[in-house]
Amino acid sequence: PPFGKRGYNEKAVADFVALCARRLDGRGHLTADDVRHVRFNKPAFGKRGFDQNQVDDLLAEIATAIDKLDARS
Repeated sequence: PPFGKRGYNEKAVADFVALCARRLDGRGHLTADDVRHVRFNKPAFGKRGFDQNQVDDLLAEIATAIDKLDARS
């Protein structure tokens, strides 16, 4: 994120993206709506975290991919 702004907690994002990867590999149970509605805490004071816009864009792509997988099932 820009200097002076705090993004999303890096560990929380990484853990959730790992769950998304499992789902895209056919091993998880997340829905596209789960991905669309997830919320992340801010990082600890003094930490910048992941850029919110970049994470939100990635999650939108993941939700679309899950929708496509579900449409094939």
